[in-house]
Amino acid sequence: MKTAGLARWGLTHQVFKSALAASASYAVCAHLLDHRFPVFGPMAALLTIQINVFNSFSRGVQRVLAIIVGIGVAMFAFHFTGANWWIIFIVVILTLMVGTRMGLGVAAINQVPMSGLLILAAKAYVPTYALDRIVNTIVGTVIALLINALLWPPNSLPQAKQALDELVSEAIALLRASADALRNPGASAGGEELVKHARKLDAQVGLTIRTVQAAEASLKMNPRVGTLAPVAREYQDRTGTLERAAVQIRGIAKSVSELQADATSLPGGTGMARYLDLTAQQLAAWRDATPIPDIISQANSLLDHIARTSLDALREQPHVWPRYGSVLADASHLMQQLADAGAGPHAPRG
Repeated sequence: MKTAGLARWGLTHQVFKSALAASASYAVCAHLLDHRFPVFGPMAALLTIQINVFNSFSRGVQRVLAIIVGIGVAMFAFHFTGANWWIIFIVVILTLMVGTRMGLGVAAINQVPMSGLLILAAKAYVPTYALDRIVNTIVGTVIALLINALLWPPNSLPQAKQALDELVSEAIALLRASADALRNPGASAGGEELVKHARKLDAQVGLTIRTVQAAEASLKMNPRVGTLAPVAREYQDRTGTLERAAVQIRGIAKSVSELQADATSLPGGTGMARYLDLTAQQLAAWRDATPIPDIISQANSLLDHIARTSLDALREQPHVWPRYGSVLADASHLMQQLADAGAGPHAPRG
């Protein structure tokens, strides 16, 4: 069965690596170290393996620190006072305070007092429990890190590129919908649809930012794809360009939606629509890394034409002019911004 078929049944690379890390940790703790509680090795391995190597390392370090702090505080307290309700109260407060002060994650902070409390249940039966627990945790963490780094280390750059492409597609679609609304305000879907589309674009911007950040994180401490770090930085730059472009495009959609509410026909509306079409073409060219050499000159000529043919009519509709000018200003700024940004994102290399 192919890998894709196995993934549909839930048997992903990450699932296989988790199982392998857990079993290997148990074998080392039970057979090589002969510990009475070898299960803590697999537990540490499962809690350490994350979606990428860097997060695995961060989680593993936090878990080892949590175990050491929790056991250390509890052993110190129980050695002098024994176990009773009030010392447990103090131990929990101290361990949570120390974990928080160390800046551990939420999951790791919760592990600190639990590690200390387990001393009560196990130390009476296994005097070496505290040391065994620390060693088992370190073993499970190290094995999980090695397996995650050496077997199919995650590379999220393809997902990042897909998110960037989808964001550009949403932006182009909104520009073209705004152009259609300008061509025939009375017959278009209405300003509310443009506003909804603008909100969808805003959501896609947030999703793209998170996806590109995850892709960059997937390359940290990743021995097989570390050379792709420049591609991740390029994607970060492209995301920034698109984030700024989305601000202009949302402004265009908002102004057009307000124009629809105020007028059933617009002087120069066809020319404005053509200008937005040129802007959409410029955005598509930026995405595909295929610049259109004369598109800026086309846009400037069109602006001159709009000014010559529509200015007098606009003076008779002062309530329309500010929004009309806003559309052209945002589109002109976006056009030049994309020209200055250069070529769009390329496929990951390697």
